[in-house]
Amino acid sequence: MERDALIQAVKEGAQRRGIADWEIYATAGESFKVNVYKGEVEDYKVNASQGVSLRVLQNGRVGYATTVAMDEDAVTFLLDHAQENASVVETDDPQQIFAGSSSYEKVEGWYPSLAALGADWKIDAARHMEKAAWAVSDRVKSVSASTLQSGSGETRLVNSAGLDLRYEENVLFAYVEAAVADGDVVQTAMAYRCYTDAAQFSAQEIAQEAVERALAKCAAHKIPSGSRKIAMDSEAFCDFLETFCGVFSAENTQKGMSQMAGKEGQAVAAPCVTLMDDPLLEKGLAARPFDDEGVACRTKAVVKDGVLETLLHNLKTAAKQGVTTTGNASKAGLSAPITVSPSNFFVKPGVLGQAELLAQMGEGLLITELEGLHAGANMVSGDFSLAARGFLVEGGRKGAAVEEITVAGNFYQLLRDITAVGADLKFGMPGSGCVGSPTVLISALAISGQ
Repeated sequence: MERDALIQAVKEGAQRRGIADWEIYATAGESFKVNVYKGEVEDYKVNASQGVSLRVLQNGRVGYATTVAMDEDAVTFLLDHAQENASVVETDDPQQIFAGSSSYEKVEGWYPSLAALGADWKIDAARHMEKAAWAVSDRVKSVSASTLQSGSGETRLVNSAGLDLRYEENVLFAYVEAAVADGDVVQTAMAYRCYTDAAQFSAQEIAQEAVERALAKCAAHKIPSGSRKIAMDSEAFCDFLETFCGVFSAENTQKGMSQMAGKEGQAVAAPCVTLMDDPLLEKGLAARPFDDEGVACRTKAVVKDGVLETLLHNLKTAAKQGVTTTGNASKAGLSAPITVSPSNFFVKPGVLGQAELLAQMGEGLLITELEGLHAGANMVSGDFSLAARGFLVEGGRKGAAVEEITVAGNFYQLLRDITAVGADLKFGMPGSGCVGSPTVLISALAISGQ
């Protein structure tokens, strides 16, 4: 049975059983991954998946059921188990079947040039990246990863209130990791790219970046402990912001897991900081016209000029707070509950390039890598202590590489201590959302060195 036929059968089954309030959430997707090592295909994976989740409301209770089977038995399974769960599961949380927004923006997430790429092209591209990495420098000792991944998916949301929405998307990822020798010391670095246009792919560009990053780490040295001015580059601050972006979720504030509760309209960051959540961002990797409850997505400033404008909401959190949802309902998977997550969530860029920011800073540190983000960061308190690498900044220019340092501070305070925001906006890899940032200047952080 085709997935759409299964959806239709579940709709008809719900009507026959007199289930007045129901919602079907269905997904289908394909993924491809190839890694080349020494010119040979080392890892090759192709996967396809699809599934249907049913939610029913009966007598004020909610029940869920999920299946990846696509046959007549799956229809009975979904209806039986959703009704059974609704008979025993009690919740005080407000539940509703959303009838739909007044309009939905057109969001383009399906890119034909990516869909046209065959397996042979992707394998050749991975080989080209590896070959290009070896050619960058005679100090290259290994290329441990030369990987191409692609993914495509479709989400369909249908409910008893008349909603029937569908969205398709696809993307291409490239990743290179290379190691170079510095005497007896080996330094490793990686580079990645996400593409929405096959013509943008450049094996040379990504390979060059990975090797040059590794070379830049050579002759790194330790520095004394102390408080220093900090420039955190776009990738490092992306990783940092992704770790803490949950503090802007209304779900977390309502659970006591964020200090942003009740601070709408108050200054929570420096005036130069504007944090955007933009699900309508052109070619954004987390772009979508509707969230996982069927609410139309919209662009909004979460923090504008340092002031908290809104938290991120789904229907449940918005009802609890007496506000309108922001369209940030999210499901991590078919059987996962509805939560809150960002879409394209980023620091709005300024006008200065990184070199100009370093010139403005004068003396300090440029942080390019952070480690231990999950173990060394506490979202509730905001405290962090993270291993880091980077470069000295002397006379307004990037200088010698620095290693074996730890940066420590508090996220909530750091937002207030940002003194400038660069123009070099870059997004990280997409997950539940996609986080982006340019380079940012921070007035001071505690550095532990030698």
